[in-house]
Amino acid sequence: MTLNLIDTDISIVGAGFAGCIIAHKLASMNISCTLIDRKDPFPDIFRAEKVEPEQARLLKSLGVFDYLSPSPTPVGTIKLFKKGITSDFDASKQYGFRYSDTVNNLRSLLPVKAKLIVDKIDDIRTSTCTQEIKLSSGKLIKSKLIILASGGNGSLLKSFGLRRRYQASLHSLSFGFDIEKTDGTNFDINGFNYYNESDGVDYLTAFNIGNNTMRVNVFTQWQKDNPSVSAFRENSMQTIEKYFPKLSDHIGEYKIISKVQVFPTSFYRLKNIYQAGMIVVGDELQSVSPATGTGLSKIVTEADRLTEHYIPKWLANECVTSYDVWKYYHDKEKSTMERHSKNAWHYYRNMLNPKYKSFKYKIIDRLNNYYFKL
Repeated sequence: MTLNLIDTDISIVGAGFAGCIIAHKLASMNISCTLIDRKDPFPDIFRAEKVEPEQARLLKSLGVFDYLSPSPTPVGTIKLFKKGITSDFDASKQYGFRYSDTVNNLRSLLPVKAKLIVDKIDDIRTSTCTQEIKLSSGKLIKSKLIILASGGNGSLLKSFGLRRRYQASLHSLSFGFDIEKTDGTNFDINGFNYYNESDGVDYLTAFNIGNNTMRVNVFTQWQKDNPSVSAFRENSMQTIEKYFPKLSDHIGEYKIISKVQVFPTSFYRLKNIYQAGMIVVGDELQSVSPATGTGLSKIVTEADRLTEHYIPKWLANECVTSYDVWKYYHDKEKSTMERHSKNAWHYYRNMLNPKYKSFKYKIIDRLNNYYFKL
């Protein structure tokens, strides 16, 4: 088979949120990049669905804030219900969006310098100065750097000797679905946070997503085999009422109008990552509990640091050494965000599981942080 050669500055494996925003930023800097993904359009999955103020600032600096779908509109003042007390919270700098729709929007609006190839990867070869990706279609992509942003491709990770280190005590399970009022009118509030903080349940958050619709996320510390998981799927309204009594008194009578999506997560971080010519980003590198709201923060921080402070220097030097890679992974802002994300996960776990507040587990957590190099 004759190989169709494609020369590009950067190859990005995975055209999800992380891969796309990096491609947009690089293209705006006149750096050519090629995204490779097996699926187009991007599938409907449950991931981050609310943008916080600092995340919005970084998305604007990366030039992709306006590509959020639906068009970014501030959430506004929302209601909080915690320990029997209702209060107001200013969310005027928060934005609700649909993750999958946004990724597909980012794909469709890729600049000229960025290309998306929908194909399967057969082989990847890396070195200090030249990286090669062979695709099933016969294309051969050559670049100076490969960015792995495929969100958990196990076979691809193993081919590089990359392995995940898990921390069994950190896990979470989240639910996402759409609701509308039973009478078809607009909700009277912009959003609502209902804190349970018992029975392994963290909180429920509801926020406007357009067209008389609210998006609801429920965050728990349940394992996948918890009986409440199947109950949530099969009798969603009844289960919501069990853990969030009289929710309709706060937001109005409502009905669920979409599939209930379930997203389980366990903490892991990759090892053996200091390899010349390759960088791992996003969920591929370190998992995040959706309850913490730090997933987008981690991604946009990585994208900002990588595109502004590292890739231009590497391209100027023509090669990306293992030491270059080591320096990026130890970038102060990036590392601080990763520690913050993991510590926030500890906070939610400890809040719902008193045993983890003991001196014994504090020592274990410190040892784990050292072991995971956070």
